[in-house]
Amino acid sequence: MYGTLASQRTKRRAIVDEGLSRLNTINTAMRNNISNTTNTQVQVAEMGVRSKAQADMKARMSKLTQLQNKFNKLA
Repeated sequence: MYGTLASQRTKRRAIVDEGLSRLNTINTAMRNNISNTTNTQVQVAEMGVRSKAQADMKARMSKLTQLQNKFNKLA
């Protein structure tokens, strides 16, 4: 009787250990996926900000060129 109970306990412990191992693997994979997704989102946001800054600078340079042309015509 005691041997059977000990055997069942050992089997249950093995099942629990395997479940915990799988859970740990899944958690690690999820953390890595979240980290990769976050890094990608940050890079996309940075590219958007950089693109907007470049467009703003191009617009400013265009306005400055127009003002220089007007000034040159007056001079």
